[in-house]
Amino acid sequence: MSEISCEEILRQIDFYLTVELPPEEVDHIAGHLSECGSCDDRLQLHVRLREIIARKCGEAAPPDTLLTRVRFMLREERGG
Repeated sequence: MSEISCEEILRQIDFYLTVELPPEEVDHIAGHLSECGSCDDRLQLHVRLREIIARKCGEAAPPDTLLTRVRFMLREERGG
């Protein structure tokens, strides 16, 4: 697999967290995260956000519509 950019990591980070990527992509992203503090910081932000959402929604998983809206807002904030 070719070198992956930080921009691509940030586009894939939610899919990485929910294990919605092929194993080879997960491994490649994990390798990048182990070497890139900036991307790892963003990963930790997403992890904390998911924890907050889970806590606020109780034991149930957050509704798909909420996750979709949050992802949309994050994309809009990044300009794309």
